[in-house]
Amino acid sequence: MPIEYKGKDRLGALSRAVRFTGASGAGSMRTLGSQVVPVVISRAQMRGQGTDGKPHAAYSPAYKKARQADKRRTSPPDLTVTGDMFRAFQVLSVSADEVVIGIRAGAGGGGPGVGGRSRKKPVDPAVYGAFVNKLRPWIGLSPSDRRAMVLAFRAIMRRRLQGRR
Repeated sequence: MPIEYKGKDRLGALSRAVRFTGASGAGSMRTLGSQVVPVVISRAQMRGQGTDGKPHAAYSPAYKKARQADKRRTSPPDLTVTGDMFRAFQVLSVSADEVVIGIRAGAGGGGPGVGGRSRKKPVDPAVYGAFVNKLRPWIGLSPSDRRAMVLAFRAIMRRRLQGRR
């Protein structure tokens, strides 16, 4: 089943569009997106892997020390300070044959920084996400994410053909 990726999307958030040729409906694509988002988050945050399926680059010694002082995980890197970036990672748009997943701009809060430093103003998760993604690419689909997505899409289509949602 052909899968096509795009870079920055028209919504202005760092995202990836996934297009299935022959897909049948926005409802199916929304369901697929809602199943793929946690797969990407789990890979990037819990398993500490990038879009290539390999572990994220290690944190710098100074940043690692600050995270250790806060009793935060340092290996593998989980790309998490406040959680805003991953909470803002969601389905951004759908069409009959495409779902766009990415970080919704302006969806953040402004929790504490690392090393006990408080932030003076909230950081937009899309801005922070772009910074993190440049250092440790995670927005997109790894080979294992693609396999999971194809299996999820097949299951969605099977249910549709059987008259279930």
